[in-house]
Amino acid sequence: MFIVLKEFLYNTLIAFSLIFPSHDIQQNVTVNDSNVLIFNTKINDESVQRAETLYKKYKYKTISITSPGGDVNSSFELAVFASDHNIKVHVPKYCASACTVIFFAADKQNRVMDKDAIIAIHNVSVVANNDISGNETISINTAMDLMKDTSEIVAAMYSLYAYVGIPGEILMRTSTMHGADSYQISKKQLQMWGILEK
Repeated sequence: MFIVLKEFLYNTLIAFSLIFPSHDIQQNVTVNDSNVLIFNTKINDESVQRAETLYKKYKYKTISITSPGGDVNSSFELAVFASDHNIKVHVPKYCASACTVIFFAADKQNRVMDKDAIIAIHNVSVVANNDISGNETISINTAMDLMKDTSEIVAAMYSLYAYVGIPGEILMRTSTMHGADSYQISKKQLQMWGILEK
């Protein structure tokens, strides 16, 4: 009897997760009753499009973002959009990787963090696209294109970090990190460096 019940629950959970996926963009990019865009997902073309579409309907003035990061080009798109519309960027929990572009691109008075929130920066990582992933070798031209694209992303992100006032020693430290290592920055540090209002 217990085994049958366990099997039933297991199958029900699987069916439920297939019908209601946990990373549904419509559930993770929404506007709340206070007219704040709640952005709790990875940054990609779809989530940024959703944020821009919701703006047309609600004209929200704050994005409350909790994100591990995602696609850096999509983050630059949302950063420009938020800046062009004078939208505040609020970090209630964490904003990592590509998410930091959105936060730091906002004007100083439009950057808001909760007391225990964290900003995490790291060395730029690259995900191979479908035409080269899984192959053991790539052409010299593909490798050169990948290096060019990577160097442009590194230059853009580190220029933004330096421009807003992240100390050079922190940038040097993050530039030598590998893998999932990141430098976590607190609200207090950002205030001390003059990047965030007190």
